Amino acid sequence: MKRWVSLFCVVSLLLGPQIAMAQSSEKGVNGKSSTNRVQQQSSEQPQELMKRYAPRLIFDKSESYYPMSVEKSFPYFDREKRDDGNYSLKTKENLEDPDSTLPFFNGDLSTSKIYAYYIKRSDNVVDIVYWVFYPYNQGKKVAWWTLGNHVGDWEHVTVRLTNSSPSQVYLSAHSGGSTMGWDDAPKVGGTHPIAYVAKGSHGMYKDAGKHVYGFSLGSLIDVVDYTSDGKVWDPWNVDALSYFVSKDNGETYDSTPSWMRKDFTSTPSGKNATDPASGAIYMWGNSSDGTCFGSECELGDGPTGPSAKDDIMKNSPDNDVN
Repeated sequence: MKRWVSLFCVVSLLLGPQIAMAQSSEKGVNGKSSTNRVQQQSSEQPQELMKRYAPRLIFDKSESYYPMSVEKSFPYFDREKRDDGNYSLKTKENLEDPDSTLPFFNGDLSTSKIYAYYIKRSDNVVDIVYWVFYPYNQGKKVAWWTLGNHVGDWEHVTVRLTNSSPSQVYLSAHSGGSTMGWDDAPKVGGTHPIAYVAKGSHGMYKDAGKHVYGFSLGSLIDVVDYTSDGKVWDPWNVDALSYFVSKDNGETYDSTPSWMRKDFTSTPSGKNATDPASGAIYMWGNSSDGTCFGSECELGDGPTGPSAKDDIMKNSPDNDVN
């Protein structure tokens, strides 16, 4: 999803782990005294906690662009070095127009994954960040144009654990998102927060309905997301979680795949640089194209991925939940 601020002014994680995890202390079950609960949670490994708090995603009834695993999407992309010196993704097949789509943009929910990161912020605060990749983000109709389409889309849910118990949930949406206390978050099974995914743009909300997140043309036109009770995805039940633990410096462990690294300007020796699986990826989609208003174009730049989002992924004790 893209930020709309400039537009408004101008137009005014596999269940069996795919990757072995490092050991770490962890958290929570219901129905125990606080002392027993902390003791039991502290004996759990990160993988168990990431499964315990994985979100349920509910897609809009009219959704056309579902998630796809990163690995399954790679055959449709080339990795290329751009003018900024970073390696990014571009579709192998050219887009004829800024609003053109390709068949794989529809995604594949049946084989998709959530990529779960365990990030220790401090001795008593842990964030579990659940990332979802979509091959395509559908833009918004504003006046005579559809703006904000882009190839590639990353969205996330964060569950914060404080003193070994869940305390907050964050749902990403456009340039911001929403944070709520654990008790206020809708849940299934007592531990899995529920996120409604907006049609096309994939912003996430706690309930179904119309969600106004911006204005254009001098506040004459609402820019909105719509959510409804469509397909339900419980990734912890369908072999769809991949688990990762961050080291103290914010990097993931050496056993993680190359695309999760942060050396965006290089390719490991002996690897084919055009292969998306060969090295780090900075932007996950084509460059912008078509009519633009400020920073918003008919086809916007692909988004950066989890590895580039230091505000979310770094092991900083000062990080707000996001």
